[in-house]
Amino acid sequence: MTRHANIDHVDHAGHARGYVMAIVLVLVITSGLLIGVALRRQGAQTLTIKRQIDAYREHHAAQGLQELVAAWARQYSAANVKEALGEEGLAFTIDLADGSELSVYLEDAQGLALADLSGLEGNELRLAGRLLLELGAITGEADFERYTRAAGPAAISVSGAPEAVLTAAVRAAVPDVAQQDALLVRLIGLRDLGREVRATDLGTALSGAGVSGDARSDMLELLQADAEAWRVLIEQTRDRRVTARYEGVTELRTSAGGGGGATPGSSSAGMFLSWRELDPDGPRPTLLSELDG
Repeated sequence: MTRHANIDHVDHAGHARGYVMAIVLVLVITSGLLIGVALRRQGAQTLTIKRQIDAYREHHAAQGLQELVAAWARQYSAANVKEALGEEGLAFTIDLADGSELSVYLEDAQGLALADLSGLEGNELRLAGRLLLELGAITGEADFERYTRAAGPAAISVSGAPEAVLTAAVRAAVPDVAQQDALLVRLIGLRDLGREVRATDLGTALSGAGVSGDARSDMLELLQADAEAWRVLIEQTRDRRVTARYEGVTELRTSAGGGGGATPGSSSAGMFLSWRELDPDGPRPTLLSELDG
């Protein structure tokens, strides 16, 4: 009896220990899963916070750089901005506290064709769409994007437009081939004057080419003498190496009064119409002057 009792005691103890071990194993697995879920949630939250911080920094960096451009532009009239630019469109440089240098370049952005037509309507939409079709036929698919921009007015700046864009604009608005050729010669001549093109210059070119009626109206809607939209390229360099690069499009308009710190006749910079961070190790954006090379 004693022996059987001992055996039964051992069996019951073994079963009890096995049951306890199973419960412990379940608890360990459950705890591990909960910890894993918590860590994943923490990781996702950390990533979300990092994205928010990066977006905050990028937003305020864009605002700060915009203020720099606006302060510089207030020194000049809109017509004299191009004359104030240095080599490759250099507007100004700033030495930063960390030893790096900030270089700000400006270039007429309306020399390129507007690719995003979502904000256009009516005749403006029709002309801008035809311009893109003509431009695609001239440049081919491979080079098409180099001659387009994402933001700004639909009108093309005569003084800043490469020959391919001027040709596309003329073909989009003027149906007569002889008038197209005559007008294109005159427009290229205006672009190469070495000064800002005036509205009267554009009217004279149209009259000289015999363009009248609807074609003249369409041409005046598609072309303009002075650029309002300017491309801003900002590069931060340290030890002659580019460490950061940004690109945007802003509007520079002549101020009629002294509001906002601007003197009458000076330029005022509006909000950036587009803004993006570029790869500092990537190729430098192509200048308009290089598209005709």
